[in-house]
Amino acid sequence: MARKRMIDPGFWMDEKLGMCEPLARLLFAGLISQADDEGRLPGRPALLRSLIFPYDETITSDMVQGWLEQLMERNLIVVYTVDNQTYIQVRNFLKHQTIKKPQPSKYPAPPVHPESDQKGNSVGNQFGTGSEPVAPKRKEEKRKEEKRKE
Repeated sequence: MARKRMIDPGFWMDEKLGMCEPLARLLFAGLISQADDEGRLPGRPALLRSLIFPYDETITSDMVQGWLEQLMERNLIVVYTVDNQTYIQVRNFLKHQTIKKPQPSKYPAPPVHPESDQKGNSVGNQFGTGSEPVAPKRKEEKRKEEKRKE
């Protein structure tokens, strides 16, 4: 489900993102707004086209797929498959988004063991162990910080 998200002004100055086509950059902003509280969302190009570009009849699913590939090549997202379903993990999502009341993701985490994504890139264990959600870890760090202040 889409959430209200903030886009940091540095988003527009990011060199990796700046090397993408303008509509790939817009897609990336759309991925951020459509992602759940752990930065995950379904990764089917046709669905993404309908969610992010609903009124743009000239934009095709193949175009969205090409822009996803640009984002993958620049290590901005990970596209992975679990049980024959394609998902996207926005890299560093929680580093750039502050979630006040995080909800656990209903989508599976990227694979824990080093495997390859659709482009043959190693997915590894960049988003947690897969058995524990990323958001509660952040919550625990905040609790520890509050205890130190007391």
